[in-house]
Amino acid sequence: MRTIILLVTAVSAVASVRHARSAELSVCDIVHPAKLSGQEVQVIGRIVFTMHGAVLTTDSCADHDYDVLILYPDIVGTPTVPFKLEPDTIERLRPYFRPSGGTATACAVLRGQVFYKSGFRSKTLGGGPQGNGFGPRGAFPVGFVLKGVSRINDCK
Repeated sequence: MRTIILLVTAVSAVASVRHARSAELSVCDIVHPAKLSGQEVQVIGRIVFTMHGAVLTTDSCADHDYDVLILYPDIVGTPTVPFKLEPDTIERLRPYFRPSGGTATACAVLRGQVFYKSGFRSKTLGGGPQGNGFGPRGAFPVGFVLKGVSRINDCK
C-alpha cells in the first residue's frame, strides 16, 4: 500500500512540475531577474514590430521602465541557447515584420529562454539610450531568445 501511495505522490509531483513549466507567463512575470534566467518558458504578451526589431511590451505592467527585446538563436550578440528556431516561426511572424518602417502589433504566446543583463547600465546618448544590455545600442536589460510561436494574431 505504501508503494502505491509513494508512486501516486511521485507521479503527481512530476505532473505539477511539468504543468508549471508549460504554464504561460505574462511579460510582467519575466521583466525582473528571478529564477527564470536561462530557463525555457512560454510568455503571453503584446509584441511591437518595427524596422529595428521586435519587443514584448511591458506597458500593462505596474513597473514598465523597459520592454523585453526578442532575440533570435545563432545571431551575433544573442546568448547561446540549446535550441534552434523552430521551422515555422519566421513564416508565422512574417506578416508583422516592418523592414521598410512603420509598426505592427500582434498578441502572441512565444516559447523561448529569458536572459537578464547583470549590472545593466544605460544613459541617453545621441539618438537615444545606450547601455551594456541586449540589442541595438545595448539598450535592453532583458532579452527573450525565441524558440517558437505557440499562437499569434492581431490584438483586439
